[in-house]
Amino acid sequence: MLDDLKAIDTSAIEELQRIKGEQEILSDRLTKMEEKKGKVSEEVFMRVRQDYETRMHALEQEAAPLKEAARTEYARLKQLLDEIGAAVRTAQLDREELELRHELGEFSQEKYDGLVEEHEARIREHQEQLTEAEELQKRFQSAFLAPEELEVPPPTAPGAELAGEPSPPLELAGEEPEADTQEVGSPDTDEEAPFQEKATAAGSRVPEEEPFVPEVDAMLRDNGETGSANPEADVVPDATAAIPVPPEMLAGGGEDAQEFAGGSTMLISWPKLIGQAEDGSTVEYPVAGSTTSLGRDPENDIVLSGKKVSRRHAEVVLAEDGYVIRDLGSTVGTLVNGVQVTEWKLSNGDSVQLGDVVLVFMET
Repeated sequence: MLDDLKAIDTSAIEELQRIKGEQEILSDRLTKMEEKKGKVSEEVFMRVRQDYETRMHALEQEAAPLKEAARTEYARLKQLLDEIGAAVRTAQLDREELELRHELGEFSQEKYDGLVEEHEARIREHQEQLTEAEELQKRFQSAFLAPEELEVPPPTAPGAELAGEPSPPLELAGEEPEADTQEVGSPDTDEEAPFQEKATAAGSRVPEEEPFVPEVDAMLRDNGETGSANPEADVVPDATAAIPVPPEMLAGGGEDAQEFAGGSTMLISWPKLIGQAEDGSTVEYPVAGSTTSLGRDPENDIVLSGKKVSRRHAEVVLAEDGYVIRDLGSTVGTLVNGVQVTEWKLSNGDSVQLGDVVLVFMET
C-alpha cells in the first residue's frame, strides 16, 4: 500500500494552493470594499469591483482543470484510506485474538513473545501508512477553498448528452439536515429529491422536456372541454412570452417608459439555473421576475431539498447591471465558482453551490 500512496499524483496541489491564496486576497478585498461604498464615486467603486470579480473568475478558470485532476487523485486516496484503515483494524483484532489464545494456554511463552513481536510490527507498519495517507489527505483539502469541493463533481454542461449511468443525486447519504440560522414557516415533513418540480393545482408535474411554465389553474392546461369560455384565456404562457412590464423595470422614464406604463408589452427571455436531478437528467429553473428565492422551504420560488440546503438559503435579484445572488444567512453558506460569497454579480456560466446542490447560471 505504501507504493500505492507514493503513486498518488500531487502535482496539482501546489498550483491550487497558489490560486487559493490569490482568491482569498481578492475575496477579502471585495468584502472590505463594502465598507467604502458611498465614500468614493460610484464609477470608481464599480470599476474596482469589476476588476476584482474579473480576476476572481480568471483564477477559477485557471483552477478548473487542476481541480478536476486533484479530484481524480483524491478519489484514489480515499479508497486507499479505507483499505489501510481496514488493515489496521484487522491487525488489531489479530493481536487481540493472540492475547486470548495465549491466556487459554495455546502458546508457550517463547512462541507467544515471537508472535507478539510480529503482530506489533504489522500494526506499526499499517499505522504509519495510515498517518501518511491522512497527511496527504490534508494537503489535498488545503488546496481547496472548501473541503466539500473535493467531493462535488463538476456540473453537467448545459445541453450536453448524459451518457452511461446516471450520476447520483447531490445529497450526502446518512446525514441529517443541519439546523438553519433562519426558521421560515412550518418544519419540513417530507424529503423531496433535489430539483423536484412544483406540482400544479391538479397534482400533475411539468414534464422535464417542456419549457418552464408558471403555475396556473389546471383548467387552463386543457384548452378543451374543461377550458374556460374564453379560448384566449386558455393559452399557457411560456418563459419567453410577451408579458406586461413591471413598473420597477421601467428605469429611466421618457417616452418609452410611458408607452410601457400604458399597458404595452415586451419580449423577455429569463435567465436559468440549471442542475442535475436524482435520475441524472438536466433540470432548468427560470430566474423570473425581480427576485427569485431558493431553499428547502416549499414557499421558495425554487425548491431544493439537498440535506445541507437551508430553508431560506439565497435569492437572485435583478439589479441595474444584471443579476445578483445574495446569501440569506444560510447555515453552510453560498459559493460562486468555489468562492463563498454573501453577494455576487452573476455572469453567464457561473457555478452556484448551495450546500450540497450545484447549479449553473445561464443567460439565454
